[in-house]
Formats: sequence, structure tokens, C-alpha cells
Amino acid sequence: MLGHAWLFLNPVLSVLAFYAIFGLILGTSRGVENFIGFLVIGVFFFQFTARSMTGGMGAIRSNASMIRAFQFPRAAVPISTVIRNFLDFVPSLAVMVIMLAIIPPIETITWRVVLVLPVIGLQTVFNVGLACLLARIGHKIPDLSNLASVLSRFWLYGSGVFFSIDDRLSAYPLVLEIMQFNPMYIFLTLARNCLLYGVDSPISMWNIAIIWSLGLAIVGFIYFWRGEETYGRP
Repeated sequence: MLGHAWLFLNPVLSVLAFYAIFGLILGTSRGVENFIGFLVIGVFFFQFTARSMTGGMGAIRSNASMIRAFQFPRAAVPISTVIRNFLDFVPSLAVMVIMLAIIPPIETITWRVVLVLPVIGLQTVFNVGLACLLARIGHKIPDLSNLASVLSRFWLYGSGVFFSIDDRLSAYPLVLEIMQFNPMYIFLTLARNCLLYGVDSPISMWNIAIIWSLGLAIVGFIYFWRGEETYGRP
């Protein structure tokens, strides 16, 4: 009945649920400046990649009849999934900005807010590579789609969406160092620094984001392209 309104309601309700469970009950908000804004950015940006992940995994099988009927570059299938998710993400991004602007404590907006555009661009390129990679894997192993939500949940917990990785893992420096190379942690930290805290992100973090995005896009596309002749077969 609500149609496209769920594009906004879904992440908003997720924010409320995570805030109640992790912020209030489990107390992960301790030590996190502006925890609500921290959580809003984490949920909205993570769901953009999570939808591209699950959509890419089933892209070939859900479009098998079209692939058999028409001749076109097969990479258009997973890429179109990411484009559709991007178009859904843009209006939800506006909702996220409004939430950050009206929910206290209100942060001071700086010029760094424009840096969120390259963050979104890098994340979108990353999502394209991820969707292409998983589209072929999902085609070869159809049962993997049943694990998509579980894998997405593990990634959610390991990306610092609703708690600070730096604070929670400070006693485990090796684990913390490994977690800091998580691409979603990188994207979320860059977005939070731009939109929420108004501080400069380390150049090394930008470099890691670029390497993840371009590297996965190239690897994912080549891997998908090498299996193009097998797509659409019974």
C-alpha cells in the first residue's frame, strides 16, 4: 500500500531498531559522538551496498529468460541492478540529510560535505564490481543466494554500522588493523567525516577506498565477462 515510501521507511525503521537494541540496551553508543547521526549514516550507506550484493547474486537467474531471448552485453544485467539501487538511494540520501539536520545534536556543516559525492561515486563503482563478481558466483552456485542475508549480516556487524570499531577492538590491535581494511568501514568512515564530524579523512583512507573500488570493479567485470557464454543456459 505504501509503495515507494518503503525506500525511506525501511532504513528509518532499521535505525530505530538498532538504536533501541544497540544504543539503549547494549550501550554501544558510549564513546560515540552523535550516535544517532553515526547510526543513520551507517544504516543508509550500508543498505545501498547490501542491496547491490543480494541483487547481483540473483541477477542472472532472475533474468535468465531475457538473456536467452536477446543478444546484449550480459554485464548490463548486474550493472542495471546497481543503477536501480543507486536511483533508490538518491532520494533516501535526501531523507538521511534531513534527519541529520533536524535530530540533535546538530553538527556544524563545513565545506567537507561536498566530499560525500566522491564517496558515493567510489561506493557505486565498488558495488558494480561486487554485483558482477557475485552474479557469476550466484549463477554457478544457486544455493548461495540462500546465504546472502546471513553473509550481509556478518558484513553489517563487521563494518561498524552501529558501534565504533576503534573503541570496541582497541584491546585487539591485530583484529582492529584487519577490520580497518574492510571496504564498508572505509566508506562509512569517509561519509561520517564529511557529513557528520566535518573533519579531514586521512589520505591513506581515500587511497584504500580508491583501490577497493577500482580493483574490485576490474576484477569483478573480468571474472563476469569470462563466464558470459554460460549465462542463460538451462
